[in-house]
Amino acid sequence: MLLSKYARQVWPSARYPDDRRYQRIAAHLTQAFRLQPVANAQPGVVHVGWRTRDDEADQRKWAAIPHQAAQFYLSRNSGYVAGHGLLTLVPVNTACVLHAIRSLLIDRWARLWQPRQSRSAA
Repeated sequence: MLLSKYARQVWPSARYPDDRRYQRIAAHLTQAFRLQPVANAQPGVVHVGWRTRDDEADQRKWAAIPHQAAQFYLSRNSGYVAGHGLLTLVPVNTACVLHAIRSLLIDRWARLWQPRQSRSAA
C-alpha cells in the first residue's frame, strides 16, 4: 500500500496487472537471484524463506481492507502467510523520486493539521 501511495508506477499492481515486461523481468530476477517460484502461482510469486507473524485475526483484517493495492496483493499472493513473496518493481528516476517526495510532503503536511488524539483516549 505504501508503494502505491508514494510511487507513480508499481509492477504488478491493479493498474498494471499483466504487464509482459514485468513477467520477463520477474523471470530474469527469479533466475538471477536463484529464487524458487511458487508452483501454480501468479508470475513473480516466489518462496522468500520467512513467514509473516499475522494470525487469523490479522488475515481477516487485511482481507477486509478496501484499499485497491492491498486487495490486489492478496489476490496475487494469497500464500503470503506461508512464506511467499511478490517481486515488486518500482522505477527509480528523477521524476519518480520527485513524485515520491511530493507525495510524502503532502501527506506529512496533511497530518500536521489533523486533530491529535488525547493520550487518555489512546
